[in-house]
Amino acid sequence: WNNRLKRKYYASQKHKNYKSYNKNSNYKNTNYNTKLKKETESENKKAVSEKRKSYQELMNELNDLTGLNSVKKQVQGMINHINVEKRRRAIDKNIVSVKPMYNMIFSGNPGTGKTTVARLLAEIFREIGVVSKGHLIETDRGGLVGQYVGETAQKTREIVESAIGGVLFIDEAYSLYRGESGNDYGQEAIDTLIKIMEDKREDLIVIAAGYKDEMEIFIEANPGLSSRFPIKIDFEDYTSEEMISILKTFGSKDKNSFEAEALAEAYNYFEIVREDYKFSNGREVRNFYEKCIQNRSNRLSRGNYPDKEYFIIRKKDVVTDDLEVEVFKEAEYKCPKCEGHLVQRNGKNGIFWGCSNFRYGCRATFSDKGGKPRLI
Repeated sequence: WNNRLKRKYYASQKHKNYKSYNKNSNYKNTNYNTKLKKETESENKKAVSEKRKSYQELMNELNDLTGLNSVKKQVQGMINHINVEKRRRAIDKNIVSVKPMYNMIFSGNPGTGKTTVARLLAEIFREIGVVSKGHLIETDRGGLVGQYVGETAQKTREIVESAIGGVLFIDEAYSLYRGESGNDYGQEAIDTLIKIMEDKREDLIVIAAGYKDEMEIFIEANPGLSSRFPIKIDFEDYTSEEMISILKTFGSKDKNSFEAEALAEAYNYFEIVREDYKFSNGREVRNFYEKCIQNRSNRLSRGNYPDKEYFIIRKKDVVTDDLEVEVFKEAEYKCPKCEGHLVQRNGKNGIFWGCSNFRYGCRATFSDKGGKPRLI
């Protein structure tokens, strides 16, 4: 689908350049439209020939994702509702109802699978007739907000219109709103987005993603946002067991296996890094796996090893000496912001204290003063 979008974007750019050229000259290329039409038809035929996954294949892919049980349950419930309403209208042609909005808020920490789920939903929605194309357009504040008056509305309009027929995924959507600053055009992007969402609701789904607390602020930034994002899905952090499962999946895709001692060492590593406020879930596993591969490469390059060693990751390849955070025992100090326990940690810049509820939105940190958190 990404290749299809590239081809369509290329065709649209050629058309824009053609219009711009004609606007600034008297020359008219009478063969251009015919040529462009033939090229577009050829590209469309090629796109149709690409393998298209069935509804069941896509649902299997969704259900095979590690963890995300609450997400899968909520998505399945939404799909069940869509299918039942579709069946009701097929039975009774006289049912007249406005097509509901399926715009969603994905809240959760980085690396919890929000983009992956969004991409699958785009194709699933195509298969059940909610959208016509099923492609995913990813963007963020930089893709929507301009730097001068008038640029933001144009950028936002172009991005949103490119997603019609599929899903627009706005990562870190909360960054669009930065208070009442007169020099920021984020609010203009929100206003433009709302209007187009309403106009194109029949064939467009918007997913806004980001941290849970920040997304609540984003929704409050405009009175019309809450009603236009009726579906809210929370993505929980992965457990250490789930991270081990993801790690083994990465390995199997590369035909690599882990010895038991290596997995035990990895589990201990994940138990520690999950307490770090910079913990990035699936991305953390990916980075860890790549370090293991590099460590194995360094080890194998220093001697002669049998062929099987090139497909096994040993405990010696799992190096955890570079941990940025070491968690000490929990002390009886309360976070003044959320009443959670404060935990003493050892970071790159020395000892500090962090709230143990960081996975639930509290990221309070405090400096250390004689073995106690400096709360003031």
